[in-house]
Amino acid sequence: MQKMGITSALHTKPMEALMWQWYTAMVPLFKEEFKNINKAYEDEAAEADERLITGPFLEAFTPEKLAATSLIVTVSTFGAPDMAGGMKVSQIAMAIGKQLAMEHSLMVTQTIQANHSLYRSISERRLRTLIKYSKTIDPSREKPPQDGGDGEDIDKKYEGLKHLEWAPMIKAKVGALCLSKILEAAKIPVTREERETRKQLTANEPAFYHATVYSAGRKSGMIRLHQIVLDKLRREPLRGSFGTKYPMVVEPLPWTGYKEGGYLRYPEPVIKEKSNDDSQKIYAMAAIEKGDMDQVLAGLSVLGKTAWKINRDVFKVVIEAWNTGEPIGKLAPENPKMEYPPEPSPEAPKKEYALWLKEKKRIDNAKGGYHSQRCFQNFQLEVARAFRDEAFYFPHNMDFRGRAYPIPPLLNHLGADLSRGLLTFAKGKPLGSVGLTWLKIHLANVFGYDKASLTDREAFAMEHINDIYDSCQNPLTGRKWWLKAEDPWQCLATCFELKNAFDSPDPSSYISHLPVHQDGTCNGLQHYAALGGDKAGAAQVNLEPGDRPSDIYSAVADIVKKEVASDAKAGGAFAKILDGRITRKVVKQTVMTNVYGVTFIGARAQVIKQLEAVLSEEEQKAGLLGMGAYVAKLIFKALGQMFNGAQEIQDWLGVCANRITTSLTPEQIDMIEKQSTTGTASEMPRDPRYRKNRGKKKAVSGKDIHSQFRTTVIWTTPLRMPVVQPYRKSLSREITTVLQYLSIVQPKATDATDKRKQLQAFPPNFIHSLDATHMLLSALKCDELGLSFASVHDSFWTHAADIPLMNRILRDAFVRMHSEDIIGRLHEEFCIRYKDCMYLASVSPKSPLAKLIQNHRAENSLPNSNKKINQTLLDELVIERTRHRLLQSEDPEERAKGAAMITPSVLYETAKQEEVELGGEPLDLQTGDEAPIARLGDISVEQAAKGKAKSTAISEDAVEAEAVDANEDDEELLKGIMDDGSSHAAAAAPLADEGAMDPEALQRPNKNKGTRELKVRFWLPLDFPPVPKKGDFDVTRLKESTYFFS
Repeated sequence: MQKMGITSALHTKPMEALMWQWYTAMVPLFKEEFKNINKAYEDEAAEADERLITGPFLEAFTPEKLAATSLIVTVSTFGAPDMAGGMKVSQIAMAIGKQLAMEHSLMVTQTIQANHSLYRSISERRLRTLIKYSKTIDPSREKPPQDGGDGEDIDKKYEGLKHLEWAPMIKAKVGALCLSKILEAAKIPVTREERETRKQLTANEPAFYHATVYSAGRKSGMIRLHQIVLDKLRREPLRGSFGTKYPMVVEPLPWTGYKEGGYLRYPEPVIKEKSNDDSQKIYAMAAIEKGDMDQVLAGLSVLGKTAWKINRDVFKVVIEAWNTGEPIGKLAPENPKMEYPPEPSPEAPKKEYALWLKEKKRIDNAKGGYHSQRCFQNFQLEVARAFRDEAFYFPHNMDFRGRAYPIPPLLNHLGADLSRGLLTFAKGKPLGSVGLTWLKIHLANVFGYDKASLTDREAFAMEHINDIYDSCQNPLTGRKWWLKAEDPWQCLATCFELKNAFDSPDPSSYISHLPVHQDGTCNGLQHYAALGGDKAGAAQVNLEPGDRPSDIYSAVADIVKKEVASDAKAGGAFAKILDGRITRKVVKQTVMTNVYGVTFIGARAQVIKQLEAVLSEEEQKAGLLGMGAYVAKLIFKALGQMFNGAQEIQDWLGVCANRITTSLTPEQIDMIEKQSTTGTASEMPRDPRYRKNRGKKKAVSGKDIHSQFRTTVIWTTPLRMPVVQPYRKSLSREITTVLQYLSIVQPKATDATDKRKQLQAFPPNFIHSLDATHMLLSALKCDELGLSFASVHDSFWTHAADIPLMNRILRDAFVRMHSEDIIGRLHEEFCIRYKDCMYLASVSPKSPLAKLIQNHRAENSLPNSNKKINQTLLDELVIERTRHRLLQSEDPEERAKGAAMITPSVLYETAKQEEVELGGEPLDLQTGDEAPIARLGDISVEQAAKGKAKSTAISEDAVEAEAVDANEDDEELLKGIMDDGSSHAAAAAPLADEGAMDPEALQRPNKNKGTRELKVRFWLPLDFPPVPKKGDFDVTRLKESTYFFS
């Protein structure tokens, strides 16, 4: 603790002194725990004691290390946004467990490298426990055996520990035990006045509370902080309480392997690990070993070697503003001025009282949000203070799609305006002949005047020259012009840079450190327009040259405005209220996320949030929900008109994903065929909630057919990085801890795929992977030409003097990428990757083909009733496999026998050929019962969304990020750290406490709905439709576009 700046000295800040007291109280508790572990292991008959499981993992650490680490992790997590109301026990326990697991892995590696073992002196019984409850880091390796052996075998086991890591169950159990020690030891003195005697009495109260709450039918264990501790945490910086993932003061190691790169001491995987499903890891390791990902790793290394420093001018103003406690420049206020409405009288109607409760809850939530935000900003400022005299670096890794993120979570350039305003390049460059011009343009961009021409943006800066100087000389006492900017702290940083350049004897020689940004125009639409050769769409997103920048958001807003005005004249109630209120800001978020698969429900929520800011309370009473739906529908309609080519690409991607996720591999089909002939049972995923089925095996039956769909969508980016979508229907496992029962979701490769998420996530994830490829190509070229480079996904940064060169690099990289047939190559990859798979197709029961299939089944005595159709499908699958094997035989008689067989796939091929010969279109195969993908501008999504406000369909946040689970990085508990929420908001609840609901319950059909048409299903060889015809847009024209990035 002393090494971390937390001591017992009386002159230290009160919060740090409290932490020292808690720490000293916890150490004896851990020493006592170690004694109890020894007693449990000395008793040879003991089997049920939990210490027999957790003991060997705890004993790797000293009591002091356990106390310090668990305390630091716990307090740090409460500094994250949205944590003021408390945190789930499961979240804190896993965060502590993961931190200890990382420390343990490092200790094992270092002791083995030093030719001695961390566990040389422990018993064989303890060693077996370590091996049993660990999992392999490298999926290609096997665990060392658990049984005994001679000295040489034991040495191999010690060496084998290097390749093991803690299982999620161990992380949860150890984390919960450590948390229990905090709850037992952490007290805070509280002084209160006794009512009768008026004396001041002081007593110790728990600093942390373990409470049970109910939410949406779930019972969850929560840890809450004492109010005094919350207040201290909000006001006082905590040194040394942020874990290990700081910025680096030396250049990160270049990436050379899956865990070789970045930090020198604490290795991180190059791809964020989100799941126990090792599929992504296996593919990535294989690609790295073959050298396929060399360019990807080199690109990440470029991002990591950019040196940064703290902008001291901005930091000084931030501290001064922070100390006022006022909401200056989007800083969270210390004491938000939010008054509760007067409580209704007891005689007031119930409705009035309900409205009062709702408003009170809204204010409480807002205050809690401000508190959490202030705690988080406090942590950010403390990191900035610690590094203010250093040049530092952000090692990067990436998500499964190839999108790069800085590993240090608290302060980085992917953060909000405050983080970006505090950061500047450590390396400076003279402005040269063009640098001053680009600094002026950058000022206009961060102020919000970014849709004008470059000439007008430059003029904007000169028109506000007095405001620039006033902002620098009197930032908090002058006219405060900088606070009117969209990004106030970045605006202030630019003001300082411009003033310094203006005041220098020769501005062209001024050494500038400020990163200047170049932002793309809705990059997802740029990629769709290029993929589809969509000329009209390309013009809307600045792929076509133009005198002024095109603004897709303004274009959509204009279309929506006209529709609203027209409806208002026709007497539409919503339109009359909204006429003249539709702005670019109202539509922007929905346009931006529509290309990434936002659902209609999500779009409606986005619009409502914007309408709340422009409509009065009286106007909102007319029906905010209806108005949000009305505007969202118009936005979808406008996009559908503007980007027809993008819709065709999305449709094609959706059809491919649908077929893949309803397919069976040749190995699966062979297994089913073997079972049908021998009756041999195979391992099936079992629901652990039903004890009678645990550990049992059973043969695949018709009812289990959907659980056999385990094939995920996999593709390779243009930089040869394999991408494996992680969405599966994973069941939770209930474990016991010293605090409570915990349920942990542990996805495995054997879990059935979540078809809905696979389907809806594929188009946006594919576009994200292209976006990542463009960024990495640009980074590599910038590094080759000596440019400093940083990236925030679709915003690229360099020195002002190098902007023209970087812009040329960005255009060349995009042209180079899209000059290739990306979709054609994807089609070819799918055909090879999924060769010999069979997928479950379906047609309308009213179609002629359906009648042929039903007649065929009747003639062959195959049940065709709804209750028995799944068994028929399994029987037909075996028949189809037999036919395929006969057709592949070298024996002419067997080939003839196969060709003579009549199956549903033969009937389909025959009917399709006859249809084509007659000049018609190929037969229309339907996508099955799952919801279709949310297409760009697809209004039909609205109809599917009616009555499903609580649908679990993947939202824009879930598409933006992969599902969170038992392997989620601990910094991900700090929500809002990544710019995309990255978010990384969960698509499914990862860690649920006792009483978790059935995950299927929310998706069951509504019994009140009309009867659904049951499609006729049958098996077909997995093939893919032809790629959509490309339009006539020439992507090389982009090289002349000034506003592609600007």
